Amino acid sequence: MVIAVGITPQNLAASFGSVQKAARIDNTIGEDNDEQGQTVWMAVSTAVLDTIVATPCHFG
Repeated sequence: MVIAVGITPQNLAASFGSVQKAARIDNTIGEDNDEQGQTVWMAVSTAVLDTIVATPCHFG
C-alpha cells in the first residue's frame, strides 16, 4: 500500500490496481502551503512485490 500526496490518480493507477481518495489536507487556518487542499490517495497493488520499485521518491 502507498499513501501519496501531489500525484495524480492516473499516474498511480499505472502502477497500482486500486486507487482511492483517502482524505484532503486542511491545516484549518488557511495557511497557503504546498499541501493545503491536496488530495491524499491510497493505492494498493496485487502485483508481486518484486515488481514494485521500492525506492521512495519526492516529486516537488
